[in-house]
Amino acid sequence: TNNLSNVAVLGFPLAFSLPREEGVFHALVRCTWWLLVVTTLLTLPVFLFPSLLYAVFPSWSIMGDWCMAVPWMVFVIGVAQIMIAWYNRAKAFGAFARTNMLTNLSLRITNLSLGLGVQGIPGLLVSETLVRTAVIALYVKDLGKYGVDRVLRSVPARDMRAAALAYKEYPVYIFPSRWLNLVALQLPIYGLVGLGLENASGQFTM
Repeated sequence: TNNLSNVAVLGFPLAFSLPREEGVFHALVRCTWWLLVVTTLLTLPVFLFPSLLYAVFPSWSIMGDWCMAVPWMVFVIGVAQIMIAWYNRAKAFGAFARTNMLTNLSLRITNLSLGLGVQGIPGLLVSETLVRTAVIALYVKDLGKYGVDRVLRSVPARDMRAAALAYKEYPVYIFPSRWLNLVALQLPIYGLVGLGLENASGQFTM
């Protein structure tokens, strides 16, 4: 989900602090939003049919029917990236620090509770899905006074295209390097899962 959501937004949130004109900024946000929506829709046919998915990737079957939450998590993580970049543009660092602390604390408590109290479900995936979905409401509340609702307003396609071209260095240069760094950090996880050590992979992730 982290990999797919990063691919979806193509590094554009990193450029949100740069536009001097609010119109250009909102066009860039709207363009990023549509990239995320399209990517999420493209993942639906893959993850909404578990039997077909596990026929290709048998080791993923440990997720059970929870694999159907993957498209939603791609969307939620992408929305979080957009919102966090909006915090930076608004210089709302105190609000973000509070929300980020609540997010991390809630994730740890939920992970621990599921691990101790519920057997037979992929606790990491479930807790990430529940907590990160709930945190979006906090992001919207914090950023309400900064016009976050404008992400849902229509923007002319030519304006979105112009904004994307103005900051094309981000998807062309900055995104690939950051994404490769992310994949490199995940290589031990892939290795542990490939060896059949799912529990060790979960412990390493934590």
